[in-house]
Amino acid sequence: NISVLDYFKLKDSVVTHNHPSSGSFSFADLKFLKRMPISELRVSTVNGVYYIRKPKTWPEEIKSSEKMLEVYNQIEKDLRPKYKKMYNDGKIDKVERHIMFKDEVNRVFSERYGIEYGFELYE
Repeated sequence: NISVLDYFKLKDSVVTHNHPSSGSFSFADLKFLKRMPISELRVSTVNGVYYIRKPKTWPEEIKSSEKMLEVYNQIEKDLRPKYKKMYNDGKIDKVERHIMFKDEVNRVFSERYGIEYGFELYE
C-alpha cells in the first residue's frame, strides 16, 4: 500500500521491483503503472529487466481498469493454447512456459495500445 504522502513522492519516478520467478509484469503491475504518477515500471529478474513506460495519455479503449482487465484477460485467453501446446509437446518446460507467456501477453498488450515495453539483458 502507498500512503497519500508517498503518492506525491512518486511523481515521474521509475519504480523497480523483483520477480524471482523471472516472469514479466502481472496485471496488478500494469494497474499500478496506470494509477500511480510514475513514468516507468521495471521488473528485475535473474537474467535482466523488463520495463514498461507510461503513455502520456492512456488510449480510450483502456481508460478504465475494468476495460483494461477485460482486454488483458482476452489476450491471455487467446495466447494460452499456444503455450499449452508447446509445453505438452515437450518443446518448453513449465518455467519457460511462464516466462514466455507473460512476456508475449505484455508485448501484445503494449503493441496494441502503443505503450513502450521491452526487456534488457544484464551485461
